[in-house]
Amino acid sequence: MCLRAALVCLTWLVSACVGEDEHSAPDSVAGSADFEEVFSIYSEVSFEEDDSVINVAPIVKRGRSGGWLVSDPSEGQVREYDPDGSLRLAFGRKGEGPGEFSAVMAAVPSGDHDFVVLDAVRGIGRFSGSGQYLGAERKPEFSVLYDIAVVGDGFLLASGLPMIPESPMIVQLDLDADSVLDRWFVMRDMQVDWRLVASFGWVRMSVRSDSVAAVFALSDTVYVKGVGADSHVVERVPIPFSLPWSFPGSEDLARSSRLEISNRIRRVHDVFWVSPDLLVVQSLEKSNGEDVWTVLGLSRDGTRRFEVRSSPRLLAVADSIFLFASRDVRSPNRWLVTTLR
Repeated sequence: MCLRAALVCLTWLVSACVGEDEHSAPDSVAGSADFEEVFSIYSEVSFEEDDSVINVAPIVKRGRSGGWLVSDPSEGQVREYDPDGSLRLAFGRKGEGPGEFSAVMAAVPSGDHDFVVLDAVRGIGRFSGSGQYLGAERKPEFSVLYDIAVVGDGFLLASGLPMIPESPMIVQLDLDADSVLDRWFVMRDMQVDWRLVASFGWVRMSVRSDSVAAVFALSDTVYVKGVGADSHVVERVPIPFSLPWSFPGSEDLARSSRLEISNRIRRVHDVFWVSPDLLVVQSLEKSNGEDVWTVLGLSRDGTRRFEVRSSPRLLAVADSIFLFASRDVRSPNRWLVTTLR
């Protein structure tokens, strides 16, 4: 599918990060718990801003030394924060020059001193621990990039929309050797119309030890795979949402606009690998035009551990800490630090 459709998907994703005005929660769903029944709020942290740093659409990854790395596509900037919200570092700006971003979507630590940053349009680049651009922009086999995750020493997983339909959506890269070591995650196995893939799909990943858990926006399954050279088996873990899962058919696609379809389908937005037997999946859907987040915990065998509908948006997980956006979506720099009860 064309690049334009994929960029529509990214625009929708960024708008979901920005959020809408506060709204009333929809009717409760059988099997869903209240947020405070599942999570204990430890503190609410204000993340530092100044004249050149404003949190608009934060996409958060675990950073160095217990901190957080924030990519903000609306501002074209990457920021590193201490756990208490103090700003350590900010770098990048909107643009097409060296070290500038068109659509920065993820940043992760690489080793002890560097960062790897994903720009959905321009590719993957390296920055020093002080934010200096080190070059090496790569866009491996994808028209648009979705997510990155570091695994091992010098290896990177990248997901994206392949240039050739029905090609793998995840690759494992050796950044130092500039080579592709593995490819997997092919859409034909998921029985989803390719037009939906290009317009509304993306792939998110979470790494634990030598394995990766991946979710596709339009599939009710977590896919788990080892990242070693001899790891070819993909484990499929069903996501036990309370509400039924369905997608538009070919006739719906032909007569409905992208906005109409967007308002009717639920998408898996993130996966977090919390412990060996606990995966947490977050989904996003529309209710009366407003965003509704659902956070679901499941065991490796697909058993539901908890489900919170109309949850604040889960931003990141680090060890036992769950970082949520504030319930007041008009304050994107205020985040809830929580743990499981």
